[in-house]
Amino acid sequence: MYRVCFVCKGNICRSPMAEAVFRARVAEAGLDGLVEVDSAGTGGWHEGDGADPRTVSVLETAGYAQDTAPGSSGPPGSPASTSSSRSTPSTCGISRHSRPLPRTRPRSGC
Repeated sequence: MYRVCFVCKGNICRSPMAEAVFRARVAEAGLDGLVEVDSAGTGGWHEGDGADPRTVSVLETAGYAQDTAPGSSGPPGSPASTSSSRSTPSTCGISRHSRPLPRTRPRSGC
């Protein structure tokens, strides 16, 4: 099992959009049983919020599904941004607009 976590500043625009598109591509490739996709923000100021309505609109226009449930955003390692599996290998994609993740973040996952 692989885990890919997309990270941006608040996890309401770029990272949930990347998550939705990548999740669709993984499913198209028949790899959804092997790849877990997630997103997170570098800070918690939007924790508990769903994706921004503009993000949802762009995704819907492009034909992608987006989870807009409250509680889907949060910093890496927070309960809002992680699934039950924390021991799987992770790859984090960080937007060029984000600051580097502080060293206090867990190294075992996004």
